[in-house]
Amino acid sequence: MVSDYLMRTRSLEELDELIEKDRRSALIVAETTFNQEVAIAAAKIREINQIATARIQADSQIASAKIASDAEITVAELLANTEQAIRRIRRNTVKSAQNTEITASMVVQIGETAKTEIINSSENAVEAIKLQAELAIQQITDNSQRAIKEIQEHSEHVVAHVNESAQIAANKIAQAKLQPRTPEETAQQGQEAAQFIMDAAANASETLATPVTHAVEAIHTQTEEALDVLRKVVLSVEQRILDTRDRALMHLDQIVSIKLE
Repeated sequence: MVSDYLMRTRSLEELDELIEKDRRSALIVAETTFNQEVAIAAAKIREINQIATARIQADSQIASAKIASDAEITVAELLANTEQAIRRIRRNTVKSAQNTEITASMVVQIGETAKTEIINSSENAVEAIKLQAELAIQQITDNSQRAIKEIQEHSEHVVAHVNESAQIAANKIAQAKLQPRTPEETAQQGQEAAQFIMDAAANASETLATPVTHAVEAIHTQTEEALDVLRKVVLSVEQRILDTRDRALMHLDQIVSIKLE
């Protein structure tokens, strides 16, 4: 009877019916039912984990790519503005006895204006990238915490449901009297059967702790790796912008100095 029953889909409602018919079979089915509930929960937890880690990685890659792209645009703009300023300087350096002082003044003014614009543009770009990174980091962190909370809440719900069902089943099975027994035998056997049910539920619930722990650890690890990649990208592009700024300023100073000779 037990083996036939185990071949079919089990539920806690079916377990109630079996308790009234066969205590021994009910004990085995109860244990199997609890394990099945926990196995389903573990599969759900693994699914949440896979979705969460994939999303964290994708968010990090997208944010990193966007930041790198914005940095390249800034670098290109800095170089273009530098070249425009140099062309203006060259157009206004017609040497003659009549306009030498005016030309020198214009060269200095063009150079200083361009340098100010380059400095401001680079600073604004770096700040914008930092802000963009902060928002991405917050989003990744929030998604990570949300996934962990979902895993923990799902685990707690399943454990509570298994324990509640076990208590109900234990109470029923302890009271079931399928053959004549003395009051002492009835009490002892009922207590032993009820304890078996509770132990089965506890063991099933404990097995859920492992996939929960692994899932939470995996999400934490993936989150830290994703944030680390993002932070490194920010530092790299920030340095690239500042290096481009410094080269642009140096180039302008060199052009201005040459034209003033």
